[in-house]
Amino acid sequence: MAFSKVKVKTIVASFFLMLTMIFAVFALPSTIAVILPERDTYAYVTVSPNPIGVGQTALVVMWLTEPLPSALFGWEGFLLTVTKPDGTNETLGPYRSESTGSTFALYTPTEVGTYFFQFSFPGQWLNQSATAFSPATERFYRASTSNRYELTVQSAPIPSYPTVPLPEDYWERPIYGENRDWSIIGGNFLDPAGIAGLGSFGIGMANLFTTGPETPHVMWTRQHDFGGIVGGPDDRGYYTGLSYQRKWR
Repeated sequence: MAFSKVKVKTIVASFFLMLTMIFAVFALPSTIAVILPERDTYAYVTVSPNPIGVGQTALVVMWLTEPLPSALFGWEGFLLTVTKPDGTNETLGPYRSESTGSTFALYTPTEVGTYFFQFSFPGQWLNQSATAFSPATERFYRASTSNRYELTVQSAPIPSYPTVPLPEDYWERPIYGENRDWSIIGGNFLDPAGIAGLGSFGIGMANLFTTGPETPHVMWTRQHDFGGIVGGPDDRGYYTGLSYQRKWR
């Protein structure tokens, strides 16, 4: 069946008009957000070491089982209630979580006895902006409170972990994660990081944290560490697949 030139031009014009309307819909974010169903949250808290001595510092970790969509987001208003041996309460916070849904606090008990730690989340709206492929959304995450975590505080301080002597002979990576004192020999020989004003990709090279080797040897065969104690400014350990911390500083 033959089409006239007028009909062909009309069909082509209609097609381009339709495409223009489709692109306009996706290019312009909707101002009306989609309200998603509310979601439960589950709060947890833990304290270590346990037991601990009076005057020693404990690490308190609080988290929700619900992570966040990106590093731009964080749960707000974390409160930590500490019940002391005499029955009085102390409230710490508010804290903001990382995108993993967790955060931490340090606490130093001042008396012998049993302490209780309880973490509460007040609930929060999570709003995500529209993109070219999805509308804006809003969802309310319900409040939750953890069980109480019991910490035993004794008069005698607990001993720190034993140290491992530095090697006196040939050694290789990865440095076992519990050999934390070995960080002083494990740093980068020529480290571009840490030079004032240059940042991690600076042109300067210096060994700021460790002693350089005195014999020819292979320092590394690939740039990224694959586990254990990396070395450098502290005794931090890394593991394969670390998601958001750079291995060389």
